[in-house]
Amino acid sequence: MKKEIVIHPLQIYKGELPTVIHSNRGSRYRSLSYQELLTDHHITYSMSQPGTPVDNAVIESFHRSIKRELIEPNKHKSKIEMKVLIQDYLENYYPYKIYDDSLTI
Repeated sequence: MKKEIVIHPLQIYKGELPTVIHSNRGSRYRSLSYQELLTDHHITYSMSQPGTPVDNAVIESFHRSIKRELIEPNKHKSKIEMKVLIQDYLENYYPYKIYDDSLTI
């Protein structure tokens, strides 16, 4: 993967940027360009220690959920339709799903 895959989304994002970003130790996250972008936007970056993949469990769970619940059932949709579906999923469905799931016993 190229470093642009993590740089470009931050450059075009229109909302309020986060104050902290946590990532694994992939080369694209350790690139000077990415680190400078975070510093320029006053974003604190956090990386896992070598050999500790457990801290990626949350994002891995998210990826599994979005693939199973949204991408696979809609893989026949156009790129524009998928963009709308993903935006809706991220803004309107997923945040409430996390909250609702935390209440289940």
